[in-house]
Amino acid sequence: MPTPAHPFRSQLATVIIATSVAVVLLVVSWFPQPDPDTGLNLTAGWQITQGLVPYRDFFEFHTPGAFYLLAGVFWLFGPSYVAAKLVSVLLTLATAVILDRLCQLFTRSGWHRIAVQAVWITLQMQFPLISYNNYSHLASIWAAYAIVQAWRQRTVPWFVAGGLAVAAVTWLLQTRGFAVLLVDLGVVLAVRQRRLLAANLGALCVGLLPLLAWPVPVLWQHLVAYPLAYYPEANVVHPKWLLLSLGAELACAAMALIFRLQKTGFWPLWWLSIALLLTTWARADLVYLPMVLWPLPVIVSAIAAAKKQQPVPHQFPKIVLACWYGLQAGLGIAVSSLLVISSAVFCTMLWLDRSADPFGLRVPYWESMAAEVQQRTAPGEPIFATPTLPSLYFFSQRPAATRFNSLFSSQFSEDYFLIAVADLERTRPRIVVRDLNSLAVQYGFHRDGTKVDHYLDRYYRVVKQLSGVGGSTIQILERADGGTPAE
Repeated sequence: MPTPAHPFRSQLATVIIATSVAVVLLVVSWFPQPDPDTGLNLTAGWQITQGLVPYRDFFEFHTPGAFYLLAGVFWLFGPSYVAAKLVSVLLTLATAVILDRLCQLFTRSGWHRIAVQAVWITLQMQFPLISYNNYSHLASIWAAYAIVQAWRQRTVPWFVAGGLAVAAVTWLLQTRGFAVLLVDLGVVLAVRQRRLLAANLGALCVGLLPLLAWPVPVLWQHLVAYPLAYYPEANVVHPKWLLLSLGAELACAAMALIFRLQKTGFWPLWWLSIALLLTTWARADLVYLPMVLWPLPVIVSAIAAAKKQQPVPHQFPKIVLACWYGLQAGLGIAVSSLLVISSAVFCTMLWLDRSADPFGLRVPYWESMAAEVQQRTAPGEPIFATPTLPSLYFFSQRPAATRFNSLFSSQFSEDYFLIAVADLERTRPRIVVRDLNSLAVQYGFHRDGTKVDHYLDRYYRVVKQLSGVGGSTIQILERADGGTPAE
């Protein structure tokens, strides 16, 4: 159990942590510009408000929770990027409170809690705010808190909360939902109480029941078959960072055994950290790994608190202490380096972007491109933005002419491009926006010259060219025959 702290010091630490986290998260989360993943989420959420249904009317291979969350925001406040960003920041702040509560289950030290939040904020800087990845990451923290409390308390309400939290993670991203589900089921089975098993599984089924609004074969094809067939090949990177992270987790497990962390709920959290790590096996890089590394600082803090409570610390073998201090030093150096590099990049981008948008209320790059589209089209007129310009549909408020909001060659077979060509021939959009030599091409995710490009080269002409990101060329194309839909 955590060491009791002086009430005033504990309250003061909570105030300091809450204030610091709120200020830093507001700055870190508010200002960065949206990336393609953000654009996919914004566009899918807006499309739902227009009556479209995921998997039926537009292609997706993620569970739809994030899209319906954003659709709810747009139904309340209109299709606003600022509203989506504000709600996402508020969700992040609420999760910071839950993360601190989770940390307090293992340690009451104000310094430990501040360190956990500082590491978490550093990790937050690595990935976009408005995204199924971020929302599922936030939900996994709530799920971890419920699962650990279920293990500690052994009461029906906590097992119900655990089942609902697992369902929420699954709605937001199926891979992380499956990882959290495995740990949740492990905890339920380890407790060996039928009423708790029934409460947990009942809550889980209730939470997942709305997914049956889609036919099971459709869900299987989009959420399981397609990702397994196409996603790994396009995204696999060298697993060195994953192996290093797993090594750190295994070292923590060894230390936890030595320092006798048995009945605190530590092991459900540790197993969850392993399960979440393995969800990144296909792309364990410095963008995706930080989304699942949040349990590590909590684990290290728990071990540090347990070691401090040992009656005779000097009786530990010197090699154990050397390994423990080495682990702490290694993690400290890694986090410090990541913080310095991330802060430098963040501050540089912040400085460069603020002249056109000092308060982070606009997105000048996408707004200027959307203005070009709006000048050439009528409201409700479909456009086509390719290969990875999903943000343009949202910011221009123009429907997509195909079922694909994003379409790049490393992740879609030729059959999908032929489907897109058929959609284009059916809708014949008057205006197309194409990004040549895009970042997707430069990073190896796409190659120009697809079947779609051949179709555009045949039936469209360039009316304007703009400078894109990273030296790419944005072409605004107009259909040569005026864009009359086929009968």
